[in-house]
Parts: sequence; C-alpha cells; structure tokens
Amino acid sequence: MTRKLLILMVITFWALMTGVFIKTNYFFHRSTRDTKGPGLLDPEYRMGVYYGQKRIGEFRFSSYPWTDSVEKGYRLVSSIHLNYSPVGEAHINGECFTDEKLFLQKFEYYIKYNFKMLDEQDARLEGALKGGKLRLKLRWGTFERSFEVSAPGGISLYDPVTPWMVGEKFRPGQEYTIRVLNRFTTSPQLAKVRVLRRKRIVFQEETIPGYEVETTVGDLKSVFWIGRDGKVYRMESPLGFSLVREPITAQEKNHP
Repeated sequence: MTRKLLILMVITFWALMTGVFIKTNYFFHRSTRDTKGPGLLDPEYRMGVYYGQKRIGEFRFSSYPWTDSVEKGYRLVSSIHLNYSPVGEAHINGECFTDEKLFLQKFEYYIKYNFKMLDEQDARLEGALKGGKLRLKLRWGTFERSFEVSAPGGISLYDPVTPWMVGEKFRPGQEYTIRVLNRFTTSPQLAKVRVLRRKRIVFQEETIPGYEVETTVGDLKSVFWIGRDGKVYRMESPLGFSLVREPITAQEKNHP
C-alpha cells in the first residue's frame, strides 16, 4: 500500500510540475487566434492519466491572456483528478501567472485528497519569484512551512521540448541539455534531451507528423510524442504511468 501511495503522489507531481525549468529562451510563437501578438504553442489540452492500461485520472491545461498594472502576460490554469481504488482520490487545481515571456511571477495550487491510509485533508502551495529566488509556502492542515529556491535566470512553466519541435529545427539524433528545476529535490540540474526518431502520431483518426523524444533528469527517463505543431500527444514516465492526449469538445472550451 505504501508503494501504491508513493506512485500516486509521483503521478500527481510529475503531471503538474512537468515544464518547471530555468530557461532564457522564449517559448511561444504567433497565436493562430490572434495574429497581432504571441501565443503559446499548445494553449489548451486534456490528457488521460494511465497506470499501465488502466485510466485513473485526467489532466487539463488552459492558458489565457491577462494584464496587471505592470505588464502583460499569461494565466495558466491546470488541474489533475486521480481515482485509483487501491489508494484513494486526489484533486489538484492550480493557477500560475507569468510575464509575456512565460517567466513565472506567482502561482497557487489547491490540493484535496482522500487516501485510504489517511484522513481526508486539504493543502495549499503558493509561491512567487522575487529577487532571483522562488519563494514557496506550503500549508497542510495546521502545518505551515516556507522555503526558497535559487532561480537567478528566472523560471518558466512551459515544456522544454516543444519549442524545438516546430518547423525544421529538430532532427533525429539531435541531443541538447536544459537547466531544469528538479521536481523532487527542488534544486537546479541539467536535463538531457534526445530526439530518438520521427514518429507518425494518430490522433482523432488523423496522422500527424512528429517525433519521439527522450528526456533524462538524473536517473529518471521520460518519453514524449510531440507533433511538428508543437503539441504533446503522449508522455510516458519511468514508473509505469503515462499521459495520453484526448480531444476537447466545443462544450468543454469554457473559460474559468
């Protein structure tokens, strides 16, 4: 049971924190919705979460433009809902606010879970980037803790692979490294990215040209299927679970 609980927690944090990395490049191109300004490569998607062959949850992501009194930027909304009967349920909803270049300004995550080993509980994680440091605060029932992570180059919240997949910039056999924020140790380290092969991806009965890409952080390897359009269609983790892109209906495209 302890192992299953660990797997569920790893699924949760892996899904939500994929794309937390330190980067200086821009991660958008011109939006198809508004040709006057930049837009995200993959502004809205839904992915089913699978453990082996069993669907145990759903991950959703949407982005919206926002403007405060200082600068323009993006509001990124994500959620994950898991229901794995041997362990229990977990629900996480979060919002991140970035500047126009997708660098983190502040974020809040709300966590609610009901595991068979524990009583139903709520938690909240919030943070902001100030003075080259990511300042985090965790509240879990009566427990509260604050800590800092060094981020002198800024932290972006978008996937490090997809910008390289658009156009003809990417080729099989290509390798490069990205400085990421390790989602388990909260310390910066290098991630290796390697293009394994070209991939013909089938989605909604359409064949999409793309690539199969491997990312390695420490001893953990993940595999991505990514189209030339910059969209992620599948992510496979080293622990037996995966995220698979699913269609979003017109009725589901509602702004929060």
